[in-house]
Amino acid sequence: MKEEFNIEEMIDGLKGSFDFQEPREGHQSRFQAKLEGETQVVYTMRRNRSINWWRPLAIAASIALVGILGIGVIQTNSSVENQVAEIAPELPQTKVYFANLVEDQLNSFQQYRNEDTEKLIQDAMQQMTRLETDYLKLEQELISGGNKEVILQAMIQNFQSRMDILNLYMTKIKMIDQLKTNNDENITI
Repeated sequence: MKEEFNIEEMIDGLKGSFDFQEPREGHQSRFQAKLEGETQVVYTMRRNRSINWWRPLAIAASIALVGILGIGVIQTNSSVENQVAEIAPELPQTKVYFANLVEDQLNSFQQYRNEDTEKLIQDAMQQMTRLETDYLKLEQELISGGNKEVILQAMIQNFQSRMDILNLYMTKIKMIDQLKTNNDENITI
């Protein structure tokens, strides 16, 4: 079923078709000179590598610095959450609760996403981004020792504002969808 492939037979069959021109005179000596020149370059490069020992050291130091900075950023983010949890132990639970509500509402936008509602959905996402930035600032204020009660109330108000905005946008999106459906039903062929 499957023929065995023999490379030697294939090369023997093509033998005459490869060699149809002779190289120019002096080809072998030019080729040999190039080989000798490359050998010298390689030798020179090896000699320079032993002198330039600082390059690998600089690369290793750069990698270590990036790693240390990355770990510092990760620890700072988790430490902010830990500090907020120490100040207001109920806040992380509240944050999870509202985050789930917001995520559900954003997921429901997807079923209404079309060219008519795209601008509204993008606007809603921009509002959510702005409110998230405000929330992060409130977290920083809470950590730096601001009025705990006022800041916690502002954080909860931030979550409620997110839900109010999403509900408002969902109402507008449903109205657009309903108008589109009514217009489609009124058109007769």
